[in-house]
Amino acid sequence: MGTKMTYPGFHPVARHDGIFQEKIHDAYKIKGKLAEPTVYPVCNAVFHEGRWHWSATPVDAHRHNCPTCQRIMAVEEKDNATLITTTDIHLARSIAEAIHHAYQGHLEFHYNLEENLLRAQHWSH
Repeated sequence: MGTKMTYPGFHPVARHDGIFQEKIHDAYKIKGKLAEPTVYPVCNAVFHEGRWHWSATPVDAHRHNCPTCQRIMAVEEKDNATLITTTDIHLARSIAEAIHHAYQGHLEFHYNLEENLLRAQHWSH
């Protein structure tokens, strides 16, 4: 059974709708709308007709660096746990929810308003 940990400066999230309001400018966020079609060469996601697809890359596709591919900073195995560091609170939440969906157990989010940081913690029974 995993143990629940607390972290200085982090507080349980009171919102239950799953939306966090970022207080700090996101340097990785794409400014403006992408040209169509656009492909992200690392993950091969294709933006076409206003939607993202994982399909064959059109020959005339523009290339753009994927913000999400830049946002996972590190993955560490530490003290019988996996620590994933991202540059985006929404990506951290999405990863935590995917892990929770796959393994069930308990999931908690702690948001540090002063630092605009999210700590997601998942543990099994």
